[in-house]
Amino acid sequence: MREDAANAVARGKHALALELYEELEALEPAAASWPKRVGEAHRRLGDNARAVTAFERAVDKYVADGLLVQAIGVCKMILQIAPTNVHAATRLAELALGPSPNLRTKTTQITLPPGKPLDAVALAVEPDFSGVTVIPIEVSFDEIEDPRRAALAKTPVFGQLAQPALERMIQRMELVELTPGAVLFCEGEPGSRMYVVSEGEVIVESNAHELARLGPGTFFGEIALVTELPRSATARAVGRVELLAIDRALLSEVASDIVPALLGFVRDRLVDRITRTSELFEPFTDDERRDLAAKFEVVEVEAGTRLITQGTRADGLYVVMAGRAEVARNGGTLATLLSGDVFGEMSLLAGRGSTADVLAATRLLALRMPVTTFREMIMTYPQVLAYLGELSSRRSLLKQAEDMIDLHIDML
Repeated sequence: MREDAANAVARGKHALALELYEELEALEPAAASWPKRVGEAHRRLGDNARAVTAFERAVDKYVADGLLVQAIGVCKMILQIAPTNVHAATRLAELALGPSPNLRTKTTQITLPPGKPLDAVALAVEPDFSGVTVIPIEVSFDEIEDPRRAALAKTPVFGQLAQPALERMIQRMELVELTPGAVLFCEGEPGSRMYVVSEGEVIVESNAHELARLGPGTFFGEIALVTELPRSATARAVGRVELLAIDRALLSEVASDIVPALLGFVRDRLVDRITRTSELFEPFTDDERRDLAAKFEVVEVEAGTRLITQGTRADGLYVVMAGRAEVARNGGTLATLLSGDVFGEMSLLAGRGSTADVLAATRLLALRMPVTTFREMIMTYPQVLAYLGELSSRRSLLKQAEDMIDLHIDML
């Protein structure tokens, strides 16, 4: 019957689909998906009043099941049809209720310039005299008693917000609906939104290679809120998909509450990407990669700050999150480092001074694994130590070749 109903929708036979979905709802009265499908069928047939009634039943059942992201999505759908619907508006307010978790982190008031990403403003509460400031991103909670808050906590975007910010977030998010196969955004495009999957499945792919499949409750695109970097992958709907969109305007309203969590998400995503694509982290399992992410701290670096000095040992392993750094030697620029680029590992491995300077060309956000943590990592994973030893040898030969070329030029 499920297959017959889906086929009827695909063929545009919405009256038949409605009959089948109504029968399915009668057979499985506790399932929230059937009244939602009934509502969708009524909507396609132009009967908005019955569609809203069915959607209201679906919201109540999603809430009862603790599937609050889906409930929010259906409430948004009701308000698209009937903007003054009291039931949906009341439900949205109720979903944000519950005791605010006690956030044990240092926060400050953050105001974003209109249309600008998170890396456009200073995040440091008390800037460090060295030009490098550690930004607190770990958010912990006391025991959460309210079941609604506990259910939303399963979705990190909502779970780490205090109640006032959560209420604003829920009220202001926009519902985005995608047809099967529709492309939400393409790799290389600019972006200013992140998304939470309310229903359906999204494929994330790069260069025609599938990177991940994201289902209800998962989120993606958050790097676009933190930086002005282009999209690093393409997002495409598998079937019919509903998303909750959070743009920069909304982020600016809740920035002070969500910054620690959002930076934590970006950190984990960047570390995951690097550990999956770099030979350096090839020996790690998925669980070990997740543990590894927690070993990095987020630092804010003022423009012009020297992160690594030629001849001096690096103080940690760095990964650029946003902004630009430059590698220089003897006054000449050797390379430019952008989001995702790693530096400092060779100095740490060799235990001696770096062969070049690394300076922040712009204000930047970076991940840093302190030298003590790096030492523990390579001692725990001898495969990593072996790989770094081989890489060190290759770079040493390259450095010798560069020195010979420089000497030859000087003689000429």
